[in-house]
Amino acid sequence: MLGCIYSQKKKVGINLCHLGDILHKDELIQLHQLLIYVRKKLNNLYGTEIDKYFEEYDSLKIFPHHIHRTKAEHTYAIFLLSSAIAKIYSEYGNMPRSVSSRLKNTGDKIGKEILRKKRFTSDTGNTTNNKRGNNN
Repeated sequence: MLGCIYSQKKKVGINLCHLGDILHKDELIQLHQLLIYVRKKLNNLYGTEIDKYFEEYDSLKIFPHHIHRTKAEHTYAIFLLSSAIAKIYSEYGNMPRSVSSRLKNTGDKIGKEILRKKRFTSDTGNTTNNKRGNNN
């Protein structure tokens, strides 16, 4: 079930992997922008020494103002960014490392799903193009 809430031994939580199913695209973009503000605050506090934590996010090249990107891509970027922020807080603050690793694992799952969908779409497109070429 998408965006499902699960209950286990009186603990209630949200399945983070389906964040994109819970929020609308504009809400995801706003969350993405909020995390960018947190990143800027951390840069003001700790300087460029924390840039290494954001390398994977930066290499993704998906930013909040890229409204043409899909919900899944923004969700993936949000998880990479939040994982980096959590890692900084775990090293410089009081946040447990498990938070960062869970965010990272969830982000990795979303990234794999995006790649799988892109491969499926490109494979389907290539098959369609080949069939058209053969019919002429």
